Amino acid sequence: MNLYNPSKATETILDAAYSYIQSVPYRVGLRWVFYRLLQDGYLETKDDYVKLKGLAATARKRFYKRWRPDTLVDEGRSIATAWQPCDRADAIGILHRYADIVPDLYLGQEQVPFLIFEAATMSGQFEHFAGWANRSAFRGDASIPHKWNIAKHCDELYRQYNKPVHILYFGDYDKKGVQIPKSAMADIFDWVEPGTEVEFTRCGINDGDQDRFNLPEKSLKPGTYEWESLESDDAGELIREGLSVAVDVKQLEMEIREAEQDTIDLQSELQAYLQEFE
Repeated sequence: MNLYNPSKATETILDAAYSYIQSVPYRVGLRWVFYRLLQDGYLETKDDYVKLKGLAATARKRFYKRWRPDTLVDEGRSIATAWQPCDRADAIGILHRYADIVPDLYLGQEQVPFLIFEAATMSGQFEHFAGWANRSAFRGDASIPHKWNIAKHCDELYRQYNKPVHILYFGDYDKKGVQIPKSAMADIFDWVEPGTEVEFTRCGINDGDQDRFNLPEKSLKPGTYEWESLESDDAGELIREGLSVAVDVKQLEMEIREAEQDTIDLQSELQAYLQEFE
């Protein structure tokens, strides 16, 4: 493989991009990196996305510094794997790992949250900050089947918990970012079963957040702001604030921590017991 020797300007962009990627505890896609670079002045306009796409592709394929083919996540494709061989000894050896204590998180809550966000590139953030919650990406204008599935999922949640389902929406602050959830929710409200209680709150970005988090305006669109321009911790703050509209977040997180420790203890006990049968 030939060594990749980019220009000084390209090296600066790639090094900054890799630094952003390593700065968060979850995996990100190229679009998230692009908006970080754009906000901090490494790139100038949204048209530079194509330029960055080429630079990042070359860096990954040529193993430039610490760049690798899997440095960025692919948000739309996955590999379905075949069954793996597992005999009796293998099964006994791993059986304890399936003991997983999961608390009934909404037992003491008034509502059941359902997080919906505008773009697939936001998936890593929501997995990190609210991995325990029901959530889904619209990926822009949601398709009719996707909106139908969301409505039916609301029906299932309402039947399971007998509590209102509260859809919390997160996206850009611009004409499209406001119109997308409004249009989608009109269909979702129509398609849930009679008696299913569904509420809706748009949680961010909203007017005022640009000053609060010092967000840059979208290029060529004054007065509009993109979710991807948020710092990771600021995005987490908005997610937690949004969740607090529907649930007691601190209570949920305490129950999750207790269940995680109980799971560790139980798995250790089971592992010691099962070793007698290997």
